[in-house]
Amino acid sequence: MTAVGLLEVAARVARSGESHYQRDVPATGDKVTGRLVDVNMVAIGDGAVAMTFVDVTEERAAEARLKEIAARDPLTGLWNRNRFRAELNANIAREIPMVIALLDLDDFKLINDTMGHATGDLLLQILGDRLTSNLPAHWAMARLGGDEFAIAAPAMDDEAEAVAKRIAEVLTSPLELEGIRITPEVSMGLASYPLDGRDETMLLRMAEAALQGAKAHGDTYRACTERDRSDADRRDRLSRSLASGLDQEQFMLYAQPFVNLSTYQIVGAEGLARWVLPGTGVLTPNLFLDLLGMSGYLTDLTDHMIAHAASLTEGGRTISINLSPADLHRTDLVDLVSKTVGARQNPDAGRLWLEILESRVFAAGHDMIDDLIASGVDVAIDDFGAAFSSLTRLADHEISVLKLDRALLQSLGSNHRARRLIRSVVDASHDLGAVVVAEGVETMEACSVVEDLGCDLVQGFLLGRPAPEPLVADLLQRPGSLTPDDWPDIDAIRAWEAEAVG
Repeated sequence: MTAVGLLEVAARVARSGESHYQRDVPATGDKVTGRLVDVNMVAIGDGAVAMTFVDVTEERAAEARLKEIAARDPLTGLWNRNRFRAELNANIAREIPMVIALLDLDDFKLINDTMGHATGDLLLQILGDRLTSNLPAHWAMARLGGDEFAIAAPAMDDEAEAVAKRIAEVLTSPLELEGIRITPEVSMGLASYPLDGRDETMLLRMAEAALQGAKAHGDTYRACTERDRSDADRRDRLSRSLASGLDQEQFMLYAQPFVNLSTYQIVGAEGLARWVLPGTGVLTPNLFLDLLGMSGYLTDLTDHMIAHAASLTEGGRTISINLSPADLHRTDLVDLVSKTVGARQNPDAGRLWLEILESRVFAAGHDMIDDLIASGVDVAIDDFGAAFSSLTRLADHEISVLKLDRALLQSLGSNHRARRLIRSVVDASHDLGAVVVAEGVETMEACSVVEDLGCDLVQGFLLGRPAPEPLVADLLQRPGSLTPDDWPDIDAIRAWEAEAVG
């Protein structure tokens, strides 16, 4: 604002009787100085105006820097979630066509668990640098949290594949991490404005649906399809039903038996979560676990499963349930388990097993595992053979159960060397006092293989399908003999489900 302009404002203030006028204006002289001056004018009567001028250049610059910092992800320097949403809305307001890519890293959690969180953070920083160094500066790039990134590229919907290929090329070239050469792999979901949505919420929903589709099909990237849009609507409906589903105990324990092949007796069962949703069907965990996690209800499901599993052990048979990654960071889990086990009425109640995926074993601290064992339960390592961390834990802790990964068993075939290796692991587990369970046994040939390996217990469709607690509670709690022949068959299970779902 020039001096003439300031005088004109001052005259207006004096005439109108405005009590106060304030504005930051560029300071000017013979040339623009780039500094800001805060101008205050106050009418003091009789047509007079008091004016003050304060140089606020540094103050405003500091405020701008703070706003910039608040908009950035502190680890990678990319935009954060809030700023990315603001960028999307700004482009939408200007009706700029764009492709939104939502992506995350494959097996990132395994890197965190096996190489440590500091190494995982380093990987995220490297990939963030790759994005900013190799993609156009006018693309909006953000880290939304964890290993999830988002990119908005001004482009038409028919350019989505080219955008995805460029992003993948930047991120997936090999790198060295802590002396180990790795090739990052990503899964990416794509949505286009305005084709797939006209607001940022819908666009991110569609990109998330496409991302889930890419993961399900093992693709590096996937553009949003009509099926993805339908899946997104379904996920929204399920998300809105989570709280009522928990309150109404629609989440149920389904039991799949553990069978001792040498005696043909059912000695226990694994408790598996199912959502029996009236009017919809019986949903498996792949359809709701991530929704529970995002909504903060995952530990509520674990509490529910522990209570029902403990009740089923009253008959003297073993019941197991799976712990989620979120459970491994709970401070109240050990106390909950201790109280639940202690509240059982039968002094001869069966054992309660808590299963931890092998890939998550290192995420469970030493104290957590030892404290759970001390509380009166057995800790089982699930899907052994899918990762490479468990033998250390077997030596470090009194791990009671080793569950062999079904893919490991299915890959044995006629590979006699592999069989000898697995047999040595089974023998070592027995020497340490651990029970070995073979999962996913679905044929007589598989039964023969696991029997030859020396496995103690077998679990699979061949010997018993997962059945709802109301159908099998009496069976599991009754004393005496219980064989796979007593277990509900698929027709009985489907009849119960049809009535429960309505």
